[in-house]
Amino acid sequence: MKGFFIQEVNMNGFLFIRGLILAIIFLVPISTVFSYFGISGVILSVCLFCIYLLFSGSISAELTYGLIVLMVIVLFSMIPIFYHSDVSRMTYLLPFIVSFLMVFFVPDHDLNAFAEISTSIMVLFLLGAIFGFFWVIVGGSSLADFTNPDGRVVYVFPFTLSNSYWGDFIRASSIYDEPGALSFFVCALVTVRHILGFCEKKSFILLILGLVTLSLAHIVFLVFYVLSMQERIKYIWISTVSLFFLICIIYFLGVFDIFYNVFLIRFEITDYSLHGDNRTDSLIRVFEYLSTDLEAIFMGQSSYFLQNPFSYFDKVGGGYEVGANPLNLISKFGIFGAFAYIYIVISLVFSWQLGRRWLAVFAFVLLMLQRDYIFVVSYSFAMVMVFRIVMLKVKSHDVVHS
Repeated sequence: MKGFFIQEVNMNGFLFIRGLILAIIFLVPISTVFSYFGISGVILSVCLFCIYLLFSGSISAELTYGLIVLMVIVLFSMIPIFYHSDVSRMTYLLPFIVSFLMVFFVPDHDLNAFAEISTSIMVLFLLGAIFGFFWVIVGGSSLADFTNPDGRVVYVFPFTLSNSYWGDFIRASSIYDEPGALSFFVCALVTVRHILGFCEKKSFILLILGLVTLSLAHIVFLVFYVLSMQERIKYIWISTVSLFFLICIIYFLGVFDIFYNVFLIRFEITDYSLHGDNRTDSLIRVFEYLSTDLEAIFMGQSSYFLQNPFSYFDKVGGGYEVGANPLNLISKFGIFGAFAYIYIVISLVFSWQLGRRWLAVFAFVLLMLQRDYIFVVSYSFAMVMVFRIVMLKVKSHDVVHS
């Protein structure tokens, strides 16, 4: 693990500070700890970026391009605001606007420092999550717990949090509210590293460490990432062996039954869908609703339904909770209001000029379809950062075919 802390980028003092601040903006403000104490992630991000500006001596050459794209996105997003005569809807767009401006202000030479320092921080997060995972397996218990603003209980373990706790087994989530969030940021970081041309072996190890989340989406991303690697055959074997040894370790520690019910059962096919697929039903309900409401397709919901989730569930999901999916974002904000999300997804899908690395970008798009949180702090920063770096490489014709 020492290799993770060997520099892939030569950094002076100011460059290190700037990279560190960007890494914190990327990984930390979405932490459930800040939510619990009522600290705004957007305000925290803006304060950190103001500190970044004190150490920055230049701006991005892509800033003009970014401002034009942002202007187009905001103009489209304003249409439902005028339609519903409700300026308060701008608050939903604010985290995205802030993230977009921050990301496109960053000069190109800071991007590599950001990726390297984010990698070091993420390794610490993952090692802590793994420690907490085995802490519970060998008999350790939670040290404390607290309730999230969304009502879910979060348990505190040594070096990790978790909202998935079964007495002698957890799905670790590091500083985040759920394991899937930790997995998302691991995969976002790996996508950034891959497009920037960082060491594929280190990125692969990050994904292997991220298996501690026991996320189905993480497995899917890992498969696509391995297929995008230069030595893909070698790493297909390593991935298979790693999963085998993980299952063996869990078996010999006596928690295989829980592991099966928590993770392996999600790969079983029941009623023509994966047992672990918890989003298809939501997607179908939203699709059925949108097929009967043309107004919602383009203009989204009134502020009443945006501010009252249970009323929204009654209207759109027939009383069932509507989970994250791409149609849900359109149902809430309309095609115009969700234009930021649609524009970035389409841009990434059509970036196949990246050659084999496009597979990793496509896998990240699949994550975006599963986690449509583009109007949420840190998530928006991650999505815009991937978009910025992909567009930078596409425009510079930096393609990898082998």
